[in-house]
Amino acid sequence: MKTIPAIRARLHELADRLADPEIAAALHQLAEATKRKPSTRPRVRAHKARMSPEVRSRMRAFAADPANRHLGLMEIAVMFNTDHGRVSEAINGYRDR
Repeated sequence: MKTIPAIRARLHELADRLADPEIAAALHQLAEATKRKPSTRPRVRAHKARMSPEVRSRMRAFAADPANRHLGLMEIAVMFNTDHGRVSEAINGYRDR
C-alpha cells in the first residue's frame, strides 16, 4: 500500500524525467498539492483524571443492578460525571491499577 508521501515522491521523480517542462511543472505542482495544510489549532496535552477505586466500584455495582440494565453507557456517564469510555473501562475491569 502506498502512502501519500510516497506517491508525492514518485510524482516528483517522474516529473524530473520528462523532457517537456510544462508537463513536468504541472506534475510538480500536483505533487505539492497533496500536502496537508498545517493545523491552526494548538495541541493541548491530554490530561485525564484518575478514577478512584470507590467511584469505580460504585459504577460497577450500579451497572450490574438489574434495575439499571436498560441504561446505556452515556446515561451512566452523565450520572457519574464522566464519559462513556471511562464507564466502559470500569465495567470491563480496565485501568484497575
